[in-house]
Amino acid sequence: MLYQFFQNLFTISNLMKKQFLQKIISLLVVTWCLVATLQAQTRIGAPGAPTSTLDVKGSFAATYNNITATTYTMTTTDYYLAWNGAANGTITLPAATIAAPTQGNIQGRVYNIKNTSTSSNLTVAANGAELLDNQSGAGVPNIVLPAGYYAMLISKGTITGTTWEVAITGNSNAGCVPGYIIAEKTTVQTVTNGTNIVFNSSLNANNVSLNTATGVFTLVPGNTYELEGAIRGASYSLPTGFIIYSWVDAVTNTPLTTTRGLAESLTSTIQETSQPVSKAIFTATATSNTVALRVSLVNGATSVDGQLNYVTIKQINPCGGSGGSNVGADNGLTVGYNSTGNIGLGGTLAKATDVATAGNNLTFSGTGNVGIGTAAPVFKLHTVGGFSANERNAGDPSGSFYFTRKSRGTNAAPTVVLNGDVTGGMLMTGYTGTVANLYAGYSEISAVATENQTPTAGGNDLRFNTTPNGTTTSAIRMTIANNGNVGIGAAVPGQRLQVVDAVNNNYVASFYNTLNSTNSAGMYIQAGSNNPANLNTPLIDFARAGDAASIGRILQNTVSTVSYITSSDRRLKENITLSKNGLSTILKLQVRDYNYIGDPTLSTGLIAQDAYKVVPSVVHVGSEDVKKNPWGIDYGKLTPYLIQAVQEQQTQIEALKAQNATKDAQIAALQAQATASVSRTEYNELKAMVAQLLAQKNTSVTTVTTDEKK
Repeated sequence: MLYQFFQNLFTISNLMKKQFLQKIISLLVVTWCLVATLQAQTRIGAPGAPTSTLDVKGSFAATYNNITATTYTMTTTDYYLAWNGAANGTITLPAATIAAPTQGNIQGRVYNIKNTSTSSNLTVAANGAELLDNQSGAGVPNIVLPAGYYAMLISKGTITGTTWEVAITGNSNAGCVPGYIIAEKTTVQTVTNGTNIVFNSSLNANNVSLNTATGVFTLVPGNTYELEGAIRGASYSLPTGFIIYSWVDAVTNTPLTTTRGLAESLTSTIQETSQPVSKAIFTATATSNTVALRVSLVNGATSVDGQLNYVTIKQINPCGGSGGSNVGADNGLTVGYNSTGNIGLGGTLAKATDVATAGNNLTFSGTGNVGIGTAAPVFKLHTVGGFSANERNAGDPSGSFYFTRKSRGTNAAPTVVLNGDVTGGMLMTGYTGTVANLYAGYSEISAVATENQTPTAGGNDLRFNTTPNGTTTSAIRMTIANNGNVGIGAAVPGQRLQVVDAVNNNYVASFYNTLNSTNSAGMYIQAGSNNPANLNTPLIDFARAGDAASIGRILQNTVSTVSYITSSDRRLKENITLSKNGLSTILKLQVRDYNYIGDPTLSTGLIAQDAYKVVPSVVHVGSEDVKKNPWGIDYGKLTPYLIQAVQEQQTQIEALKAQNATKDAQIAALQAQATASVSRTEYNELKAMVAQLLAQKNTSVTTVTTDEKK
């Protein structure tokens, strides 16, 4: 029995092995068939031939991962990731060089990531030094998804540089709701140059976040925003205190192209030019998406008040440029301007409009002209109604410039400017009743080359022209030469200041000091030398018109005095004779004491009208207007008369001296005789003769004195 039992057991065992091997073989056959089918095309969910490598007739399920962690690295099992963090977070993509489950290329792997939070920003970053290809050119290390935004990323199969391509980014919020924020500041803050104005309260926001500790606003890369902010100053330490503030890029700390706001003291002297709001247009990028309202200049110690401060930031055109079928046009655009259904440039501006160039050039090319205030411009830039260049920048001492540049040749092939070419200027003229005659009388400021222009030689004059009444011909009135000389009426001034004119009954130049006080000085001339070896320097020269001959000068004759020289050269004179005008003329002049009306100071001199009757050559005959042209006397011209009078008197004195000598000799002789032995009678006779001689001598002196008085 035992033997039979084991024999049966052995038979059963062999039978089971045979059946197991048959199942294994069948399974291998089925597997081989399945693999062969998958390598071709496969349909799942419905009968029939597949139309693609994988043809799914029905739903498709992939991994859905919902996380809240602030940091997370994508894995091979992730496909769709919904992130709902309470604070800003970062999702890191896997490294291309260590892709699991095996080392190698993961080209074509797809990840879908969405930020499902309400206000936090999600950064999607490449691994290590790898980059994301966002079609910017060089690639970026990360992109930022604000709340409600999503992205699709596909592996490019590369292991360096841009390894992931950003295939789709978008906003799933209904209705294309723009990003915005309204914030206020309710606390007092002391500020200095470079201080961020910290807004501590966000009243309403969507996809724009505020750091209430630093005052920095975070925006969505790729979106363009309109920024506006205003503050109120307080606690000014100066009556003219003020705060100037503007928008800055908080990443690069560079000012944006912006209007600057001004908060000022109520007693400030610049209130009438104040701009209370700072505005800017800013396009956020992956590497620069934060902004702040920053103080650029304060005058005196001051603070930002805790009330009436606000910031508004709103996204521009959140739905993009291609909208639905109901596209309109306004603010300078017209539908069907050039062809039906298209939007063209041309129309009425509905609001103040700014074009933010963002570092790019705005150009107008072609042969047409640009008109401001006119529909028919005749110049490259034709303005009607005025033109102003205004710049207010506390950190830049330079101002605004009107810049012109001249060249010969053509725009495509310019050549150098030559001597005499006008290099630029400004021409001002009035409308004469016809557009055809634009230059009928004008004033002009122009620069004129004074040498052929090279990189090292650019000499030029500056000229000023006006047109006199009754003509249409402009003439040069003033020139500032290339050497700094200024000519008024002189096209080529030879001195630092040269004034030339040909006028009748008027002065070429005049100087007025109308202060009418003790220190109302007239003209100051500094010339000459303090070295005795360098004297006789002319301080002022006088020359006549016609031949410019010298007629006099004022010279420095010592280191401390001047000489007043009138021309008296023999070579300039003729009909030279001895003058008969001397003592007799001087004796006829009547010297008087007097004071000028309104001035009690006693003076001594001549009366011009009286002197004119005696010596008219020394008198200037005035007019009826005693203030503008009074009579006058040139006392210097009396000098020749005085010289002649002295000479005449000296001749008389010499004659009297000779007479006196004769009388003295006669007296001495008589006295000698008197000492001899004479009789009393003879002595008395001699005494009488001496007395007679003395009487005759006294009579002669008296006669001379009387003649002099006459």
